[in-house]
Amino acid sequence: FHGKPRYDEEKVHVHESPRPMVNVLKVLALFALFSGAVTVGISYFVPNAFEHHAVDPFLEGKITEVPSLLTFTEYITNPVLYASTMVAVAGVWLAWMTYARGFVEPKRFVGVAPDPANPGRRVGGTAVGRALFYAFTAKWGMDWLFLKIALFGDAGLARASDLVDRRFIDATTYGLGRGAFGGSDALRRVADGLVRNYTAWIIGGLAFGLILLKYVLPAVSGGGPP
Repeated sequence: FHGKPRYDEEKVHVHESPRPMVNVLKVLALFALFSGAVTVGISYFVPNAFEHHAVDPFLEGKITEVPSLLTFTEYITNPVLYASTMVAVAGVWLAWMTYARGFVEPKRFVGVAPDPANPGRRVGGTAVGRALFYAFTAKWGMDWLFLKIALFGDAGLARASDLVDRRFIDATTYGLGRGAFGGSDALRRVADGLVRNYTAWIIGGLAFGLILLKYVLPAVSGGGPP
């Protein structure tokens, strides 16, 4: 929110989000502000509502317990509360000194421009400073990790969908179409308009029906030929 914008102000014009999006953000912000009060109220009426064993039992009492109105004294004397607050305040102070006041130069952590005498070497900075700087600027690699997970999931889902679409759905529809075309072509060749062929088909069909009635059906039904 401070300092010179990092984008071209002539090409990019910052503006507020549309009203429907702003209204949703207001609701989310309201829940975010009062979520702590909600957990305190729930823990007052249901003391064991938030118990779990995700961390070591030695630390669980100080880290995972939700403060209630009955244990407020224990809550304000918890050293973890003050340690986490000091870390947060130190982070805010460092960001303010770096980006608002300009007293801390990030290049001091990573080294300034390459050494003219040795382009592969940077002047100043330490390996630890560079590691911390890149870890913070890369947000601990969370964006990279999420991108990899999303890319892997999307690519796998796309390949599976393509396989089902081309090998199953397309094969079924194309197979039915080819079968219909093949059957109609065969029937078209049978219906050639010649009376003698029609007569042959009629006699063959009658003979086939008589064979079914006299031999096949009695055998299937459990009887034998008469």
